[in-house]
Amino acid sequence: MLKFIAKTIVVIVVFVAGIYIGQSQLLSPMSREQVDREKTQIKVNLKIDFGNNDKKSFYDVPLNQPATALSLLQKATAVNNWPLSHKDYGGDLGSMVEAINDVKNDPGTGLYWQYWVNGQYAKIGASNYHLMDQDLVEWKYTTGQL
Repeated sequence: MLKFIAKTIVVIVVFVAGIYIGQSQLLSPMSREQVDREKTQIKVNLKIDFGNNDKKSFYDVPLNQPATALSLLQKATAVNNWPLSHKDYGGDLGSMVEAINDVKNDPGTGLYWQYWVNGQYAKIGASNYHLMDQDLVEWKYTTGQL
């Protein structure tokens, strides 16, 4: 009887271990993929047009995912020691840029900082626009969509 109980316990332990190992094998690749995606680094391009024939370009800027149009601009301005001002309006609107390198939005002249991604005018705040590898972000100090 004691041998039967011991064999039963061994079978149960092996069965439970098999289930545990099987589940971890099924879940681990997905979990690793999610972790890898979070750690993935992308390279993006940035152009800034200050509106007075002063244009700056940055190519293959490395960013960790998740990356946004705002995080790209923050990195470029930090590297160049340029002041950057933005205001977070929350929700879908997100952050709107108010000044780059002391060039400020000017309601009097109608000049504002606006941005495009891959040639398309962005319709959401820069903090909500998630970038992908090799995107081109263009910031323009302008009166309207060009």
